[in-house]
Amino acid sequence: MKPVKLLLEGDEIAEDLENHPENWVEATAEEQATFRRTLKQPKETRISLRINEDVLEKIKVKAQSEGLPYQTYISSILFKKAHDRDEFATLLGELVHDIETLKKAYKKEEERLEILENKVKSA
Repeated sequence: MKPVKLLLEGDEIAEDLENHPENWVEATAEEQATFRRTLKQPKETRISLRINEDVLEKIKVKAQSEGLPYQTYISSILFKKAHDRDEFATLLGELVHDIETLKKAYKKEEERLEILENKVKSA
């Protein structure tokens, strides 16, 4: 299978297609749909980052164990951390709901026990 050229932009694509048709293959409808979905994904920005060599080596080892390029692995960690607040808010909301449910159940149990106590006293 021939590699897909992803690094070309604008006029470069038309020029390469004209001058090097052997580098290009016709995409199936499914592949075209995949390409369109990929193009609709949020844009990424390149950054420069200074990082301790030991930390980078550990990241590379973990990335390799997950079968990912280390930069993709770093990006996924940053993405998860950036969205932790949303996850925390969701978990907190669920916790509050569970507490309210327990309070209602506790109140019903108290009422039931009070009824039983009154029956015992009146007997």
